[in-house]
Amino acid sequence: MIDLALIVVGVFTQYPSPEHPAWDIACRTGRPVHAVIDGKLTTKRNGRMGNMVIIEGPQGRTLYAHLQTVTEPRQVVSGKVVGTCGNTGSWSTGPHVHVEYTPPD
Repeated sequence: MIDLALIVVGVFTQYPSPEHPAWDIACRTGRPVHAVIDGKLTTKRNGRMGNMVIIEGPQGRTLYAHLQTVTEPRQVVSGKVVGTCGNTGSWSTGPHVHVEYTPPD
């Protein structure tokens, strides 16, 4: 099981639902965002979700979106900083981190 409280200091504002498969955590822009699983970190950017970090490993897959900054692709362990809280992408409603988790098959 993953510990979502380790991701960022902030307030949970949304929980997973059929329409929104993620947790949203409101946070101060620039606040460090931490990995909650070990694995290979990659980065992406798109218009809707903004700057994203994706980590894939034995514990599953996590996606962190709307980040202000992201770290370079590499292997990471749980607890390491992977970016900073932001407000990027057209679907962002204010500074927060959108976190999706997919368990391993």
